[in-house]
Amino acid sequence: MEDAARIAYRDLIAWLTEKQGYDVRDAYLFSTQVGEVRLGNTVDPNYTIGASISKEYL
Repeated sequence: MEDAARIAYRDLIAWLTEKQGYDVRDAYLFSTQVGEVRLGNTVDPNYTIGASISKEYL
């Protein structure tokens, strides 16, 4: 599950830098403050987690 969360946040940070124009460090700090994690699937060993940021913060 840790790997799934790590991948979800990595993708969120990549999206913030590529599409929203954030610096990588700023995107990391921003996502840790306002990011949300949603657990989608917990069937062993396949976990699905989504990381997102509410539009009100963008």
